[in-house]
Amino acid sequence: MGLSRVIYKEASFINNLQTGYIYHYALSILIGCTLLIFTKQCWFFLSSYIDFRIIALISVMYTFCYFGKIKL
Repeated sequence: MGLSRVIYKEASFINNLQTGYIYHYALSILIGCTLLIFTKQCWFFLSSYIDFRIIALISVMYTFCYFGKIKL
């Protein structure tokens, strides 16, 4: 039951982002593709400095901290 409430809150937040204007969608697609390409290109250079297990650990910790702040 708690998971369904979290999904419902996130879905309503995403629903509020929809404006209906095509240039908003085009801008979000452009930003997403740019971030994806940038991450792919920088991942090669960062691999010699950063251990990928640390990135996975930080992302899991962020997820638990984020969902811990949501009041159900």
